[in-house]
Amino acid sequence: MAEIKNIHGEIIASGPQKTLKELIESLPRGYDLIGADLKGSNLRGADLTGADLEDAYLAGTCLRDAKLIHAYLADAYLTGADLRNADLTNAYLNRANLTGADLSGANLNRANLANADLRNADLDKISLTGAILTGIKS
Repeated sequence: MAEIKNIHGEIIASGPQKTLKELIESLPRGYDLIGADLKGSNLRGADLTGADLEDAYLAGTCLRDAKLIHAYLADAYLTGADLRNADLTNAYLNRANLTGADLSGANLNRANLANADLRNADLDKISLTGAILTGIKS
């Protein structure tokens, strides 16, 4: 049985799935994962389209090749996360902490990165067409 806890240790989602990735992909689009503690999880290739991950703790999480289209990641903590080749089209990353994250090859077209912290992030070959970059730290 898999479960997702918030940063206070309270269970916010659970199910019979064997892995966290399977549980997340079984949730309805836009499911409320506000404040989810997913640090260090392996979510490689996960479909998180439309997920509400506001204030989520995703430090060191593997989101390589993940679909985060229209995901809401305002104030999310993504330090050291692996986002290589992730699709973040139209994602909302306002004030997200992406310090040291690997975003190489990521699609950030039309993403809102206003006031995001991108210091020491790997931004090699990312796509930023139409992205909002106001106030970013790099």
